[in-house]
This record gives sequence, C-alpha cells and structure tokens, in this order.
Amino acid sequence: MKNRKYLLFIFLASILIAFSVVPLFAKYLQNDNNNLGIQTSDFYFKSDLLEEPQTNGVYPKYTLSTGVTQISFKLKNYLDEFRYSSENIEYSITLSGNINKSETGVITKGSCNTKDVVFNGLTTGTYTVVVTTTSPFATTLKADFVITEEDAFFSYVVNDALNSSIVQVIITTNAYLGKLNISWPSDLLPDNSNPLLQDAIGVTNININVSEHAEYTLIFFKQDITKVFTSGNIIVSKVV
Repeated sequence: MKNRKYLLFIFLASILIAFSVVPLFAKYLQNDNNNLGIQTSDFYFKSDLLEEPQTNGVYPKYTLSTGVTQISFKLKNYLDEFRYSSENIEYSITLSGNINKSETGVITKGSCNTKDVVFNGLTTGTYTVVVTTTSPFATTLKADFVITEEDAFFSYVVNDALNSSIVQVIITTNAYLGKLNISWPSDLLPDNSNPLLQDAIGVTNININVSEHAEYTLIFFKQDITKVFTSGNIIVSKVV
C-alpha cells in the first residue's frame, strides 16, 4: 500500500514538473528566435560592376571603350524583387588614380532601391573604386577601371621637297572629333579653293572642324621653292 502511494506521488510530481518546464522552454525558444532574427537581418548590398574581393584578393578590372572619360556603376540593396534589405544602408565611395574623389550616400530600406554613381572628367590611367558600407553591416565592393586616350589622338604629316611648288599637309583624325588649329609660316599661301581654308586670307593660322575616322589634305603654295617645310614649321594642334 505504501509503495502504491509512493508511486502515485512520483507520478503526480513528474506531471507538475513537466507543466512548469514547458512554458519556460517555449519562452526560451521564442527569445532565441528573436535574437536570431536580429543577427540575420536581411542585408543585401550589390553592384552591377563592383564585387567583394575574393580570399586571394582578386577583384574585377575593366578597360573602358576608348574615348570614355567617365566611370559609372550601380549600387543596389536587393538580390531580386522578393529579397531586399530591411535596414537603411550607409556607404562611402573612394576613387583613386590620377584624380581622387570621394562621396557618401544612403540606400533606403523597405523596397528594391538603386543608386547610380558617376565620376566624370577623368584622364587617362587606371582608377580603383572602393565602396564600403558603414551601417548596418561592414561590406566592401571593389573594381579597377582603365581609361585609354586613343580617342583623343590624331596625326598629321607634312609632305614637301626641294624645288616643289606646294606643301601638302595630311591630317588623320582616327577617333578624334572636334576642332584643330593649323598654323604655318607667312611665306606659305593656303589653297583657298579648299572649303576648310577658304577663310584663310591674310592670316597664318585657322581653326577647322574635323570628323572622327577621317582624312583631310591641305595644300599650301610656296613662295620660295628652295625652302623645305616640315612639321616643325606647319603645326596642327587640338583646340581646347
């Protein structure tokens, strides 16, 4: 009889303990899930061109089309229309190279948002762009951009010979588009039948408009055929 009472007591005590522990365990799970939610808050920070450097330090490098003197890229806070950052993202950008620039910004939370970043007026060279987030998490995106100067290049040759009555100047613009200035000695007379030189009367220099990937031939008449003219006498230069 005593054993039965003892077993009944143990059974009832076990039930009471179980009911008291379950609420505490449930509360622990709830708190743990809340903490997990804070630690894994949705955070997405991407770019169309920049990337996080790999463990070996490798990151993208782009050579821009010749003549392009600006760097442009996008920053965004999402992976797709369903996954976007739940917090505002504060970021800073540095541009390092022949020209150094920096700026800061914020991408707002709650929807798919994009920031367009543009650096204009850059000269030839290699530039490193680094974007760093300062809040809510630390992330770094990076890329190199190479700007070439081929589009700003043109060439010209001066053809002359002893006892020749004319001097020929041939200009090749390659990808250059804009104005050129031609200057020549006073004892050369430009061929005014050429539309480019029709206003070159009583002057020793003139500006002309040129197109890209074109060739222009200019003729000058010599007053003294014993002279030989070169590119040191006839100068073609860009008009800035």
